[in-house]
Amino acid sequence: MNENDKASLSTDTNAEIARRLGISVATVKSHILHMMEKPGFRTRTELVSEARALGIVIKTK
Repeated sequence: MNENDKASLSTDTNAEIARRLGISVATVKSHILHMMEKPGFRTRTELVSEARALGIVIKTK
């Protein structure tokens, strides 16, 4: 997932992200879990909150 793909984490469902990228929902879930594991986030909300604070994710909707 590139930076633009990560920007949709806060607003799009896993299915929407998968459809847009042409990958499976399972792959989207795997990418999200890997992004959460390394810094120790327990929820997607924590991940998105920190990404926004760092300027990585912007609100798209």
